[in-house]
Amino acid sequence: MIAQISTAPPGAVDKAGKGEPLLSIRGLRVGFRRAGDQFEAVRGIDLEVAKGEVVGIVGESGSGKSVGMLAALGLTSKNAVVTGSVRFN
Repeated sequence: MIAQISTAPPGAVDKAGKGEPLLSIRGLRVGFRRAGDQFEAVRGIDLEVAKGEVVGIVGESGSGKSVGMLAALGLTSKNAVVTGSVRFN
């Protein structure tokens, strides 16, 4: 079983370095309004991606992978309630 595959040259990703992450997501939560109620689809995503780093998002069907990443990109539907912070450098 392969646990991790990287095509980046050695030393290309330096998370311990002093630079800012390329992408930082903190406390991202996504809910959807329906019939006067709110359904919570994503409960708190925290993620940092360094320059040159490749990240895969995995999880069970319906776990919020697509909704979370769409929210990070600002592409959710009008009935979505998104909180948290997304910073792209």
